[in-house]
Amino acid sequence: MDTSKLTPGVIVILAAGLITLIFSFFAFYSFDPGGGRLEDAANEALDECRDQAEAADLDPDDICGVAEDAADLGSEKNFNAWTNDTDLGLGLFPLATLPAIYGLLMAVQVGLAKFANVKFPERILGLGWGAIHIAIGFNATLLMLAFLVRDKGDLDFGFGFYIMLLGSIALLVGAVLYSREEAAGPATPPPPPPAAPPTA
Repeated sequence: MDTSKLTPGVIVILAAGLITLIFSFFAFYSFDPGGGRLEDAANEALDECRDQAEAADLDPDDICGVAEDAADLGSEKNFNAWTNDTDLGLGLFPLATLPAIYGLLMAVQVGLAKFANVKFPERILGLGWGAIHIAIGFNATLLMLAFLVRDKGDLDFGFGFYIMLLGSIALLVGAVLYSREEAAGPATPPPPPPAAPPTA
């Protein structure tokens, strides 16, 4: 691999694209009913039910089904950016997923162009690749900022959301750097030193 092609813009786009994609599978939203207190109380009731069932020589699975359901309902739930749960009215896909897809597309295009020597058209709809990356990075950042300010009800932001937000901002920064690098063109090597004059 030609490390001279690892410019700051290329590195940031590749890293941010990978990070945004990976963390889209982590918790985007989380829901913790009762701040964990309901889960603790339900688990205590479940343990007590199992103890009493065993003491009465009964099968806990037959007796404690209701307590198990309560424990499950009281536990924290996580939803990643690919969640599309119509029963809960929580359709994150495809809007929350777009920043991850954008990051993947940007990283793939840059990687193929720089390291696989794939020849892409210089312009698409009159836009060079630097401008296209800026538009995509801006869109990804705007989407994540929109999720940041919108009303999310009883949900909390998960760890994956914050990393995706940072990754989307990094995509935009990398796109700006990449655009400047493309505009500047490849670095020209310094001229060779002048040859020493012949000696008699």
